[in-house]
Amino acid sequence: MRTKTGPGFYLMLAAIMVATFVIHEAGHWLAAIALGHDAYYGLNGAGARGAIPASHAALISIAGPVVTVLQGTIAFLIARRRPGLTAFAVLWSAAFMRLAAAGLSLILLNDEARVSIYLGWPAFVLPVLVAGGLIALTVMVGARLRLSWKAWVMTWLVGSAAVSAVVCLDMALKG
Repeated sequence: MRTKTGPGFYLMLAAIMVATFVIHEAGHWLAAIALGHDAYYGLNGAGARGAIPASHAALISIAGPVVTVLQGTIAFLIARRRPGLTAFAVLWSAAFMRLAAAGLSLILLNDEARVSIYLGWPAFVLPVLVAGGLIALTVMVGARLRLSWKAWVMTWLVGSAAVSAVVCLDMALKG
């Protein structure tokens, strides 16, 4: 039997998408503070102010994705034990965020791409591994829930709208 989605699910998904950005950026901010730097925080960007060592920049860059991968992994483990739309939404949000960031790396290198370069790897190694891994987990949970193709499309559209809203709101708040 297919899992039914409705307006409540899509509202929850939008809220979880925003929360995913908040905790992802908090990971960067906390890493910068932990390394002893003055830090800034926004909805779509956080890190250390001023010049910092390359090793610190790499640690701060990877901290956000580590938080997001942990979010997705925990949601996956919960969904394996008790499949449900909330765990799916949390996992989807992590996967969609990192996929969007990987795609935008064609214009401006994302967190994982910067760390790949720091490690001496091609820029897209970590973005592909992170986004690909989270997408694989999301597809497994979605298949177990037997979501319809319409649910997948609506989830994509809500994810796109939520990411756009976060980016626009962040730009508006920065002035």
